[in-house]
Amino acid sequence: MQSTFLRQLKNMSAIEKLRFIKDGVEKFCVSTKFPFLVAFVAFVFHALALDLVGIMTFAIFASIAFLIFKDCRPALTVTLTAIFIVSSKNSPRYQFEGDPEYYMQPSVYIPLACAVIVLIATMIFKCIKNRKNYKIGKSYIALLVLATVITLSGVGRKYYGQSFVFGLLMALSYLGIYLILTGAFDNFDGILNYIATLLSALSLLIAMQVAFLYVVHIIKGGDFDEYWKGSIVVGWGVSNIVGEMMCFFMPFVFYKIEKSKNYIAYLCILLFSMVMLIFTLNRAGMLFGFPIFVFLFIRLLVRSENRGKIFLTTVIIISTGIILLMALTAFTDLSSVFTYFEDLFDKKTSPSLSGRDQLWKQAWGYFLDSKWVGEGFARSFNEPLLINENSLFQSLSHNFIIQALGSGGIMGITGTLLFVGHMIRIYFKKYEGRVYFICYGLLFLGISLLDTTYFITYSVMFLMFMTVAVEKLIAREKSVKEQK
Repeated sequence: MQSTFLRQLKNMSAIEKLRFIKDGVEKFCVSTKFPFLVAFVAFVFHALALDLVGIMTFAIFASIAFLIFKDCRPALTVTLTAIFIVSSKNSPRYQFEGDPEYYMQPSVYIPLACAVIVLIATMIFKCIKNRKNYKIGKSYIALLVLATVITLSGVGRKYYGQSFVFGLLMALSYLGIYLILTGAFDNFDGILNYIATLLSALSLLIAMQVAFLYVVHIIKGGDFDEYWKGSIVVGWGVSNIVGEMMCFFMPFVFYKIEKSKNYIAYLCILLFSMVMLIFTLNRAGMLFGFPIFVFLFIRLLVRSENRGKIFLTTVIIISTGIILLMALTAFTDLSSVFTYFEDLFDKKTSPSLSGRDQLWKQAWGYFLDSKWVGEGFARSFNEPLLINENSLFQSLSHNFIIQALGSGGIMGITGTLLFVGHMIRIYFKKYEGRVYFICYGLLFLGISLLDTTYFITYSVMFLMFMTVAVEKLIAREKSVKEQK
């Protein structure tokens, strides 16, 4: 049989051989192994702080994949994973070591910009080629309304020039990413399984990055003092957003546990990521993530035929983890990490809001100053309330409703609520895997009441990715009904 195959290969023309190799590579790249391979490669680039090499490699591969592969999954997998390559050492937000100006060097940002431009160009080419995909989209008007009110927030008020630039960037993040993903994301069989596999791989990647940060800190003999939370910068994000991303992806790991033959492996990923969520010290993630975790875990035990093995494995893993944690605390000061929770949750008064309440009062004052169009996004940046150095994201309201009121006034809150209402209507329609997407939506909605996830580009990217996936699944559900 092997000799027959070799003879056939030998008799192929050069073009036929290239097509054969291309088809073989594409077949592997749509397998469930590929997202985990990509995640592992991303972790290696991240750990070795090879940001430029890693991101360019991913961008080039994704560009080629968009051009030559019929299936969109290989390119989407690599594109959505690329952001997680950014290392702690080279992160602009890393305060203690490394080179915070890494991405400001011409030798870095010029080739990166070129690679990203090429990637976007190939994605647009894919969108034009598959323009029929736009018939499935259902969120154009809602996103156009949101983009308009974001861009016009604070019009005519002080600092509107700066507000307009930021608003335009965020409007493009929502509307632009949605348009590109709607065109590039084909309506193929197994969408839910693909998304769940990809997000499981990304959950593992992020959890490994958090663990790596702790291991490196312990090896260097660092202390887990009162300032440690500010040091939890996993390259592409600070502690809060890192924990929140693991929360967002968590529901889809449950899907893989329920449906996959390798459910034990996915259970390990789930528990590992939840433990690492705790070590990010992200309260918003824990506040909203753990109730969803409990709900989905109970649902899993009720529905799964492997409930006994799942429960026993969970008990064993948690018990082993507790023993390992006790051993670590005996030789390190890791136990000091948990004093952070004592300071926040063990007070006789209400838990600390870390200054959020002051930001909310400030935004309410902006609304009272300009009820119809708000004060825009730049006033709190130029007149910082809580920090000495200006940071746009820190100066945002950390609550999407209050943000809309303060920045956009009645116009802003109206447009925002129309968009949220549309999203709720879409997510609650009937389609495969609805419960997992609803849990994701609830997590995003809840966490956006306490953080700035609504204006962080890569969290918006995944929100649009999920929304596009939901629309594809709704279309498939409708198609099945029509065939019947």
